[in-house]
Amino acid sequence: MHSTLTDPRPEPITSPITAADVVQNYPGGAETITVSPAGAGQTQSVSTLGESTTFTNPTDSLTINTEVGGGSGVDSVFIQGLGSGFDADLNLDAGGDDALKFQTNPTDVGSGNVVADAGSVFFAAIGGSLTTTGEVDLTATTTSISQELLPVTFQLTAITSPKITFTAETGIFSGTSGFLKIDTSSDSGKGLTATVNDSGILNITDVDDFRVLSATTANGDIGLQ
Repeated sequence: MHSTLTDPRPEPITSPITAADVVQNYPGGAETITVSPAGAGQTQSVSTLGESTTFTNPTDSLTINTEVGGGSGVDSVFIQGLGSGFDADLNLDAGGDDALKFQTNPTDVGSGNVVADAGSVFFAAIGGSLTTTGEVDLTATTTSISQELLPVTFQLTAITSPKITFTAETGIFSGTSGFLKIDTSSDSGKGLTATVNDSGILNITDVDDFRVLSATTANGDIGLQ
């Protein structure tokens, strides 16, 4: 069953349906959308412009759109984790002036793929992590993909996935010039592809020796360790 939940804002919504796909469209002005666990097998999204939407974890995909009808206002999407047992794709389509932030709860999508486009993508230093046995494709269409900086001995892994693709305009890093920490696979055909379109730095460190499929920047330094 396909379920599309469009948040109309007047009243809280709770969907008892176990759907293959859940699509949430946010056509309003500037708002903060927070996605978080809502108990066993359920996820909740809350907007500062309206009420909450609680739904059973989808079996195929969860999609969040902030640019419906062209979008309006500067939006922030905070991912504070997902309902326990979540195992589906996670898709985010946000505008060039919108921010995606993986907050202080770990986000685990099971075997799902993650595809996200936003103006900027940010990982909190404590708990701001993304884990999947599927693939991750993150695009920062205006600025950077970055991780809040901790002392190097305490730096936590931002992303765990066998295949990671990064595309950013102004850089990929931790703090202002540190190394964003990931954990990828050395399997053939998997590993890291990272691109900086402008003149920013590209600094990435892996938990283990990783396979770099491609690492490019238009006019900036590249650091891989």
